[in-house]
Amino acid sequence: MLVKFFATFRQITKEKQFDYRGSAGNVKELLEELSTIYGENFRSMVFNGEELSHQVIILVNGIHVAHLKGKDTELQPQDIVNIFPVLAGG
Repeated sequence: MLVKFFATFRQITKEKQFDYRGSAGNVKELLEELSTIYGENFRSMVFNGEELSHQVIILVNGIHVAHLKGKDTELQPQDIVNIFPVLAGG
C-alpha cells in the first residue's frame, strides 16, 4: 500500500510517501502503526482520543474516508492512502 504525505505531514515524517507493507486492515490500524513509526506529533494530528482528528483529511483511492466508513474503512495492499492536514487561509 502506498501512503502519501502532504504539507505538515511531510515535515513530521520527512517523507513524501511510504511503501507500507504491514498488516493493517483498516484506516485506524494503519494510522496506529504509522504513529508508532513517526511518533507523538503524527499521532496528535491524526487522532483525537480513539477517533480521527478534525485536523486530518484522509483519502483512500481518492475518496475521503468520511464518505466511506471513516476510521473503519477497509484497506487492501494495492490501495493508495493520502494524508493531508486541514488547511486554513484565504
